[in-house]
Amino acid sequence: MSKLDGVLCVMGAVGIGLFHGVFYLWGHIGNYVISYFHHQGDLNANNKLGVVIIPLLYFVNNFTSPVGPHFMKTVNLRYIMVGGLGLMLGGLFFASYMNTFTAFIMCYSVLMPTGRGIFFFVPYVCSYQWFPERKGMITGMMSAGVGVGAVIWSILSTAIVNPHNVSPTVPDDGSGKLERVFPKEIADNVPKMFRIISVCCLVLALCGIYTTRENPVFVRNQRRIEAQRKRQEASGEMATCKNYISCKEAFYSWRFYHLLLLLTLGSFQPIYIMNVYK
Repeated sequence: MSKLDGVLCVMGAVGIGLFHGVFYLWGHIGNYVISYFHHQGDLNANNKLGVVIIPLLYFVNNFTSPVGPHFMKTVNLRYIMVGGLGLMLGGLFFASYMNTFTAFIMCYSVLMPTGRGIFFFVPYVCSYQWFPERKGMITGMMSAGVGVGAVIWSILSTAIVNPHNVSPTVPDDGSGKLERVFPKEIADNVPKMFRIISVCCLVLALCGIYTTRENPVFVRNQRRIEAQRKRQEASGEMATCKNYISCKEAFYSWRFYHLLLLLTLGSFQPIYIMNVYK
């Protein structure tokens, strides 16, 4: 064990952050995807239905986020990360084979964020173990990786789907659709875009998973402290101290609803921007 292992762990976490940037791609590719399903004959593919994708992404991702850190105590972290990676990339990859917009939403907005939520925080936890006094800097580096990744995937997706920057037009195909869509030759590149991005993300994620590892000294110390605490509690040497509140107690606390309101209101602006900026 050396500091080099810690540095590699952080670098791998930043690489995984680049991969996670694909999570914020919908605002850029939404019109291409809707155009693709329109030309496939699915007239239910429209922006009215498309606006549910980003809120659904966030809901599923946040719901599954505690899973990875929770199981790190009992399950090998690479099993957790590979499992999450499989679900996330599986959702992204299989979305390219869906024939209806509804089936696409299930893959892209349910399966993909489920996998992302499972292993998103695992690299954070491991990096914190190596540099406990630099948590702020590490969080900033990994968050920057996510942001840079979103920019990279946006540029790459445009280069694959619409390299000549063709503009959408109102379709003259008798469908009565008034929303603008891209021509069929542009929209037909959408499945290829998802598959190429999936392969690129797979390479980045595997490199990050390989370098991500726990700090064995930190883990041993934590286990020793936990074992000592349990012995003291069992022998009555230390009074049991509960430093958390239960879910039932939270529901009776005004602070819980205050925090929930702030989080809800704070999420509206970025969701609206990501939905409509393209």
